[in-house]
Amino acid sequence: MAKKKTEDKNIEAFESDLDDFLKSSMDLEVTTLGEHEQVPYWINSGSYALNWVIADDMFKGIPGTKVVMVSGEEAKGKSLVSDVWLGQTIRDIGSAIKIDVEDSIGRDFTAKVIGSEEIASKIRLIAPDTKKEMKKKNPKPENLVITIEKLTHILNKVIDFQLSKGSDIKPIMVVIDSVSNLTSIKEIQDIADEKDKKDMTPQQKMRAFFRAVNQKMKNAQVTIVGIAHLTANIGVMFGPSKTVSAKGSGFKYASSLILNCVSSKEIVDPKTDTAVGVRMKIQTTKNRMAFKGRNSFLYMYFNYGIDPYGGIGELLCQYDLAKASAKAKVDGSFGETTTFTYLRDNGETMKWKTYELWSMMEAMKEEERQSLLEEWNNKLNNAYQKALDIRGISEEEYLEEEDPQSDEEFFDEMEQE
Repeated sequence: MAKKKTEDKNIEAFESDLDDFLKSSMDLEVTTLGEHEQVPYWINSGSYALNWVIADDMFKGIPGTKVVMVSGEEAKGKSLVSDVWLGQTIRDIGSAIKIDVEDSIGRDFTAKVIGSEEIASKIRLIAPDTKKEMKKKNPKPENLVITIEKLTHILNKVIDFQLSKGSDIKPIMVVIDSVSNLTSIKEIQDIADEKDKKDMTPQQKMRAFFRAVNQKMKNAQVTIVGIAHLTANIGVMFGPSKTVSAKGSGFKYASSLILNCVSSKEIVDPKTDTAVGVRMKIQTTKNRMAFKGRNSFLYMYFNYGIDPYGGIGELLCQYDLAKASAKAKVDGSFGETTTFTYLRDNGETMKWKTYELWSMMEAMKEEERQSLLEEWNNKLNNAYQKALDIRGISEEEYLEEEDPQSDEEFFDEMEQE
């Protein structure tokens, strides 16, 4: 035993000497893996259900100092979700920037979605100074749009600014809306010269940018969110019919989290028969924080923003922790008249219809509400772990499979067995 203690001390001394050598000779940061994995901050997604899907924790959301991509078809709510994140960043911890490639932002609507005109007004909007350029005798077309060259220059400046602040640093979220619509100086010139030639500059610039800044971002506390479109995968007979248009693979490879807005449906006020919001299904297709393939529903109201409790009923039913009075639709959603029934640990039975949970939760005392959320969080984690245990596989092993299933397929298989 004494020998073991001596060996331990010798190893510790050796490691300490090695750390000092690396630090002094090459200006490196040397930490343990546990220290390296600590995330400095989290950005609340606004939804407890989506938080759990992303991070195994209803009270956490998007990990900071990361690259995130939100993809989906047109009118699926991608920009609405990212606007909420920008507002949440300002509320909680830092600053928010939106690079408006599509020229699609509207202050009044964004303020309604975020839930505060004051918060919305603090979002920094970066767009070309077209008024200044058009006053010139010979305006340059490339100065009238956000090109890939200009985008990488902006992002580099933001990261360098953060690093220059040292320890006095506030996190920044930058949303690019959208990555899919980025162009290049060469493409603009080719169009002017009527050249019909494919331009690969955005793809090359995107890959080069992330190769250069990916490691710097760890200390810069910058979260980059890119909005990307799903487009038809033309000419492909086998495999997915849709592909993410993100100007090459650079953004996708750099992303630690990719969310796909799978479907959306209007939320209609039965009294006025008008749309008051959208219910979106969001799935993680890449996730370095927790298992990819999880999905949840997100309720977004045009005048109130995200319903923080929307999607919890569907999530509990998906993991067989609650019962629904009707069968789920193909996409896992339920009708507005469906009643969810949940038995609490204290023996109390809770019942609510699809859009009623928000008002029910807000009517509770803060302590009771927090206790219930923690109960749901623990039960979801236990249900997920139990399914992995039944299969005899760890989450790490599951992710190493060539084609891991979505959570939905995985739990369907568990039920059949």
